Amino acid sequence: MPKTVDHGMRRTQMADAAVRLAGRQGLHAVTMRAVAAETGFSLSLVQYYFGTKTELVHAGLQHLEEQSNQRWAARLAALPQPVSARAYLGSVFRRSAAH
Repeated sequence: MPKTVDHGMRRTQMADAAVRLAGRQGLHAVTMRAVAAETGFSLSLVQYYFGTKTELVHAGLQHLEEQSNQRWAARLAALPQPVSARAYLGSVFRRSAAH
């Protein structure tokens, strides 16, 4: 029986790797080859999912946006209701625990 592949998960892993590389070494370090090495996937597999470096970097930026939106939603959901303007702004603009 053929192996079932989660294409969305693979794309996410590659986009995540692009973000990590950019964070560690700068945007110039995000190459198809570097993402392949970071993920352990073959270069041809990275090229299959992302035809160009631009597409790969764009996917990384979209991934960051999704993560940010999830963090903001979780922070806002944790606030007591009704939410005051001060609490709302404080929740959105505070730095995350990871920083």
